[in-house]
Amino acid sequence: MDCNLNGRIDACEFDCNDSGMPDDCDILFEDSIDKNGNGVPDECECPIEGNASPGTLPEFVECLSGPRLPGQGTLEGCGCYDFDFDQDIDLIDYGLYSRALFPQ
Repeated sequence: MDCNLNGRIDACEFDCNDSGMPDDCDILFEDSIDKNGNGVPDECECPIEGNASPGTLPEFVECLSGPRLPGQGTLEGCGCYDFDFDQDIDLIDYGLYSRALFPQ
């Protein structure tokens, strides 16, 4: 299926909320809201910019999932900690989280 008619199979496109459809189709068909118009469903965005603070460390640790298979997406509620946008929360994200938490 190619819901957005861009020539790519939907299963190969980014799906931040694991709906089975590309994010732009979720927005187009009003299955997701995009209040700020940035093309990212609101449920996939972090509630605050720069989600690295000492108080978020326990939540980050709960989200650590390691590498996941393509299309599995991040664990529910953990997308804010996918700092490298590869749809998993792993040690690369931990390094980026640490760098944001303790800038040099």
